[in-house]
Amino acid sequence: MVQSTPFGSEFFEPFFRDMIPSYRYREQIPGMGSGFIISPKGYVLTNEHVVSGAEKITVILADGRSFTGKVLGSHPQYDVAIVKIEGENLPVAPLGSSSDLMVGEWAIAIGNPFGFLLNDTQPTVTAGVISATARDIKAGSSSGGIYKNMIQ
Repeated sequence: MVQSTPFGSEFFEPFFRDMIPSYRYREQIPGMGSGFIISPKGYVLTNEHVVSGAEKITVILADGRSFTGKVLGSHPQYDVAIVKIEGENLPVAPLGSSSDLMVGEWAIAIGNPFGFLLNDTQPTVTAGVISATARDIKAGSSSGGIYKNMIQ
């Protein structure tokens, strides 16, 4: 928790905080998520909810290199975003075509959403089976949005 105190010292804060109504606590919560590099030019594909509202983006690769990222674009309905980093010899993940998928095929998800917390660069791996393609999914009752043409 980051405290902003008008007293110059946290020692005095408990004694005077109720006397000054403008006194506030400010909490900074880091967000985390996974993504993958889709171009040798440093374009990273990630989820929109991971970068939405971010003041600072740091991309850490499995080899330990760290880069400052900048959001170039995002699409909340599809929950995707493109982040740009500057670097050399970047490991690029080749993309396939979702139209080539068939129901019943295996799918593997590789990511590291909690690696920052665990100080671990090893990814998590999850396997599953494609159960549907081109599916529209309602995004909860509060948002009312629909994710279109999704793979499930």
